[in-house]
Amino acid sequence: MRPEPEVWPDGASIDVMEAALVSLVQARGLPDSDPVARVRDSAVLARTAALQVHDCVVDARGAGVSWSTIAEQLNMSRQAAQQRYGRDALRRPM
Repeated sequence: MRPEPEVWPDGASIDVMEAALVSLVQARGLPDSDPVARVRDSAVLARTAALQVHDCVVDARGAGVSWSTIAEQLNMSRQAAQQRYGRDALRRPM
């Protein structure tokens, strides 16, 4: 039995997300220490990341990657991955 892939943030991903958060808050003209802006923009980044995962799954399926391989990377069952992403993964955006 293979160990499950780690999908929790590592140091590099935490650093990248913090830099993205600071950049987003500053792009809105606010200080990066503004706690309300950090909460709002953290939520925006989380939603954006979820959309990115979706797009990557669609791309992977379009490239012929199996549901089993995708599910393994998402740390979920094949069935759960298909239920969550399956319908959209069959259609490529124009």
